[in-house]
Amino acid sequence: MSVEGLRELAILRTCARCGAGYEWGVHVTLFGGAAGFDDDELERIAIGLASDPSWTDEERLVLSLCDALHEHATVSDGQWAALEAAFEPAQIVELVTLAGLYHAVSFLVNALQVTPEPWAASLPR
Repeated sequence: MSVEGLRELAILRTCARCGAGYEWGVHVTLFGGAAGFDDDELERIAIGLASDPSWTDEERLVLSLCDALHEHATVSDGQWAALEAAFEPAQIVELVTLAGLYHAVSFLVNALQVTPEPWAASLPR
């Protein structure tokens, strides 16, 4: 998957974990196709396991990073070592930053009860 695709994967996973239907829908509709995600992948991003064998090693790392940050606000030493083996330091910082930023965006759209756009995809449940 391209670097841009991994970025979008992190954004979508974070929005899905936060239940941010508005932001999920906008990103899927505007960027999901360009990132190369099909309907099955989008559903697995939203409600699947990071350990699903259909993901590449890099994709599993990004998904599990987002899950760990969502659940614990940190990552384990082992997870950090795996990230370092697969990504450049700047990429890891970007992925953590994206997860944090889209947590904030998700909090905002959820707290303000922003109505999903009628043209946007729906968040799978």
